[in-house]
Amino acid sequence: MEIIFIPKHTADDLMNYNIEEIQSSHFDSIKKDLESINSSYSLKEINLGTGADWALILAVIGGISGVFMLGDKIETGIAGWIKVGKRIKSIFEKTDKIYLDIDAAKILALEYISQTIEINSLTVLDTNIIEILDLSTILLDRKPTDFIAKPYAVYMLTFRINENIQILLSVRSDGKIKEIYKFNDEFLLPF
Repeated sequence: MEIIFIPKHTADDLMNYNIEEIQSSHFDSIKKDLESINSSYSLKEINLGTGADWALILAVIGGISGVFMLGDKIETGIAGWIKVGKRIKSIFEKTDKIYLDIDAAKILALEYISQTIEINSLTVLDTNIIEILDLSTILLDRKPTDFIAKPYAVYMLTFRINENIQILLSVRSDGKIKEIYKFNDEFLLPF
């Protein structure tokens, strides 16, 4: 899982200092959140500027990639994934900018769904990534498959919850979620 962010009030510091030199309570709190998600994480300074430099931090969180694979039914560990979603969500209030990869978006979507539905089982029925801009054509130090090449995206995610509810969500890489459709199996029954 990968998350790109700028801790609140550190944009100038990121341009002038190494990550290790940045003193910020927001940054310290974000590192604690990342640690609680998985202690196997790394931080790296990246540049998303296409004209002038724009320094951000890339967090790579080990062990959480390819979560909720298409068609896999999840019945155990759901509460743990919701907790991870809450940790990701808490990072938002400590940042000036944030961008999530598809794995982080799925987990954030699960947390969003859990606010209105008690989730006993979950299946990802469909995913579609709408990439807004490919920076690999401008910034030649990255491959087109890298998240840092395409951090601006919209993830269309369709979930089946508890075997009878389908939900289509639009999750922007900046974490904004919009519910497109939600219906239960009764909707599909003939009249």
